[in-house]
This record gives sequence, structure tokens and C-alpha cells, in this order.
Amino acid sequence: MSVARWEYATVIWSEDARKISKTDPEHAQLSPEIQAEWEQKEWAYYWWKSQYFRIWLPDAAEADTRPAWTTGDKDYKTTFVGILNELGAEGWEAVSHMVQTTAMGFTLGRDPAGIPIQTHTLLKRAVG
Repeated sequence: MSVARWEYATVIWSEDARKISKTDPEHAQLSPEIQAEWEQKEWAYYWWKSQYFRIWLPDAAEADTRPAWTTGDKDYKTTFVGILNELGAEGWEAVSHMVQTTAMGFTLGRDPAGIPIQTHTLLKRAVG
């Protein structure tokens, strides 16, 4: 049996969305502009979105989960490039990046389109 030359890791980005109403605590975290638009257009709900990165290294029992962004936040907490720079400093190289899951939805006032909600990035580094 041959000895492995490479080990592999993955970085998964995902976006979760759920409906919130005016009675949910997240409503208070929305900007005044969005709250005003909600009132003006009489929306029944608003989409609350959260984005996460999950980093799976070899032999890990669970993923290192890092929040990237949530509706109501002004800043991103973790960026994809930041994670790649961190892993690259440890010898990891990106091998592939693909959209693993999409959802259908209206975007920018246009007809429904496929919207990525999960991407999968494979990385490798030499063993030894």
C-alpha cells in the first residue's frame, strides 16, 4: 500500500434564511430605513439571513464554525479571503471551488434566479 502524498480540507460557506415578523426581536436590529420601507410596503415578513464558514481539517471531530455576516450587522466578521490566507500560511492550496446548493428567489427586482446558498472549497497540502 502506498503512503498518502496529500491531505485534504474543506471550507464550506452557507447562507441560512428565515422569515421574521415585527414581533421578533431581530426587527429592532434592522436599520431605520428598512423598518420604514417595511411599514410603507406593508410586508408580512422580512428575510433574516446568516452566513457562516465551516472549516473541516483532516481528522477533525467537528467543523470550526465562524460567522461571516448576519442581517442587521454593519460589518463582516470573517471573510473567505481571510480564511484562505490563514490556511495558505499553513501550507493549504485551493484545489476547487463549487456552488453546492442554490435556492430560487427574486433578485434585484428581477425574475426568480438561482442564488448560491452553499459553496464548497477543497484544499490540499503535502503530507510530511
